[in-house]
Amino acid sequence: MVGDAGLLFSLTFAVVGGLVALTGIRSLRASRAFEQVAQRADGELVHVRYETVGSPGDSSRRSIPVVRFTLPDGRTVQTEARMGTGAGFKFKGSEVTVLYDPANPRRARIEGFMAGGGALVGGCVTAFGLFFFLIGLSALVGTQLL
Repeated sequence: MVGDAGLLFSLTFAVVGGLVALTGIRSLRASRAFEQVAQRADGELVHVRYETVGSPGDSSRRSIPVVRFTLPDGRTVQTEARMGTGAGFKFKGSEVTVLYDPANPRRARIEGFMAGGGALVGGCVTAFGLFFFLIGLSALVGTQLL
């Protein structure tokens, strides 16, 4: 009976760890793909919106910078810079450099503060997932040897 519980626990650890690692890898790939196509534009931080995430009593606030910048063709874009970054220590009205996707300029982030945030978070999530995957895998091997 204990062997079955240990096997199930180990298998769960390995599967969940593997799924978390895959999520991290997807985040890394998305960040890298964005960085390969991103263009730079001078912009302005026009607003910082706050969003509550989590359940009541166990929530936190996330800042979402709203930026305005002009494309090379003269169009002005105002969008939330959600991708892998925060406003940092910038204030409303601050000049910022915006990285944006030329195919979809509303996909943007502020260059500088946590510029590699997507890669940093993706790398940490991947490492965390691999760690738990390896713990589960080694426990699986250990239960099979007993």
